[in-house]
Amino acid sequence: MRESDYRAWLEAGPLDPKTIEDQLSRARRVQRAFGDLNTAYRQGQSQRILDRLEYTAEDGRRGRPIPDELYIVGDPVTGMANLRTAARKYFKFEAETASSQVTLGDVVQSPELLMGVKAVFGPLSSHVLCFGGRGPPNSAGYYGVARGVAERAATRPFILAIAGGSHVRDNLNGRVLNLARSSGSYGLTSTFLEDPEEVKRLQQWPVAVALHDVWQLDGFPHLVTDLGMGDRTVLAAAMDGVVRPALKIDQLWSALRKWPVRPTALRLPVNFYDRPTSTLITPRSRKLPEGFSSEEGARRWTSQLAVERDSRLSREAKRLNAEKYGKPTCEACRFSHADLGMFDAHHPTPLAVGARTTLAEHLIVLCPTCHRRAHRADRLQPQSLSELQQWIVAGRP
Repeated sequence: MRESDYRAWLEAGPLDPKTIEDQLSRARRVQRAFGDLNTAYRQGQSQRILDRLEYTAEDGRRGRPIPDELYIVGDPVTGMANLRTAARKYFKFEAETASSQVTLGDVVQSPELLMGVKAVFGPLSSHVLCFGGRGPPNSAGYYGVARGVAERAATRPFILAIAGGSHVRDNLNGRVLNLARSSGSYGLTSTFLEDPEEVKRLQQWPVAVALHDVWQLDGFPHLVTDLGMGDRTVLAAAMDGVVRPALKIDQLWSALRKWPVRPTALRLPVNFYDRPTSTLITPRSRKLPEGFSSEEGARRWTSQLAVERDSRLSREAKRLNAEKYGKPTCEACRFSHADLGMFDAHHPTPLAVGARTTLAEHLIVLCPTCHRRAHRADRLQPQSLSELQQWIVAGRP
């Protein structure tokens, strides 16, 4: 069930808060008994569920059983009618909003664009896809798997992350969790991440490719029960690599083509500049040669290649910031002011790394001073929020 979207749809109508909570609660009860309502709608099973929720006074006299999961207290006829009304309202919501949903087919318009599938233990938590190293860290083959993925991304950039293996979390085994668009940048996992806890959690997979975009599939469809794949052999040999069994991939794309996906507000990768060819990314610093000088001041006409931005994202990031702190506030130094124009929306991963989907949640709101400080060392590797906060604590040396 697309609960957050459904709640917003209910709130846009004439219902009072208590009625909205009642509708959500009843929809959850129907879902516990009959499975994911979003999946049921997409598979044309709405009427089947409504029929099973039909319960008359005659059914009561005949002692027709009610599914234990529904847990009806009091009059079963009234209770079942309320649940049926809640289910019908949810399916109405699905019908009215289905055309506005982005599907996997909208993003991946042909199975030829799918690089393959990768087995994972749970939903992706950062804009990286990680692998094991091959041989000693300094050997030529250490980055082999990640390098291969980065090279293939030039023509087939999309990867499906499917739960598989002995350590899968939350009973997700066999479910398609994420769609990801790979960049051509690869390197140590720690190079792309700044959260120490995330680096520690992923330490058994020391190499990675940076991902431009990550989407989540609604309801996490199961390969067999939801997508009709017959088995889970598409995941064979996918534990530490991206595999592409051609016939299975075509079948999987067809089954997922109309499945809704939504972009995820994950931590963006840092420390990389995505070039047209696959590139090993390592921590680096750039310096101008000593004694460098240049003549300035002459006037001339120039042509400039501009990076596209969406000002709506900046405004929404500032709105979310003001909602969180009470009024617009720099997330580094905590300077606050009622004037939104006093603040900048900072991209932790600069737009210069390449085109990608950006969410308002990806941006950090900073005052001009902190924003300038963030980019002082390297425009492609700005200081992280934690580094800015440490600079503030140290007295802005």
